[in-house]
Amino acid sequence: MRIAEERCRTRGLTNLSFMIGNVQQLPFGNGEFDLVVCRLAMHHFAQPQRVVTEMARVCRTGETVVVEDILASEHAARAAYQHRVEVLRDPSHVRTLSLSELLCLFRDAGIEVERVITGEVVPEVERWLATTKASPEHAAEVRHLIEADMAKDLSGTRPFRDEQGRLRFHHLSAIVAGRKL
Repeated sequence: MRIAEERCRTRGLTNLSFMIGNVQQLPFGNGEFDLVVCRLAMHHFAQPQRVVTEMARVCRTGETVVVEDILASEHAARAAYQHRVEVLRDPSHVRTLSLSELLCLFRDAGIEVERVITGEVVPEVERWLATTKASPEHAAEVRHLIEADMAKDLSGTRPFRDEQGRLRFHHLSAIVAGRKL
């Protein structure tokens, strides 16, 4: 929270505030917001449907709910392989959703999907591992799994080595925006 507040100060943003709360029971009344956003966190929630439903609850009717997150493959075996890598790297990871699952969360929460933007980031594996301070043993296993994935296309993330020989992969992502009904 301190980092977010500092960034707001340096950018002259004064109409923002930050608080810590339970995402499954947001400390706000029904329909308090015109815009509710969850960015790059959905894969850390044990009950993502409850989270999206709660986002919809605090959003005014006719207004916007947005979720941005990484995506898993639509194919179970590939998603499971990616999940194995993610959990080794970051024990707070619960489960990455596929795009179809994310769209169903919106539908089931009473949100009409109006826009889906897909993309990808291409992280360098060593920097990606460093962000979570993965143990040396887990980092070695992650590297091994990504190398195997590069050889056999096991997750759909299309690992490769860049011009400098650094291991990278394609992390698919989506921004889903919808209107609360």
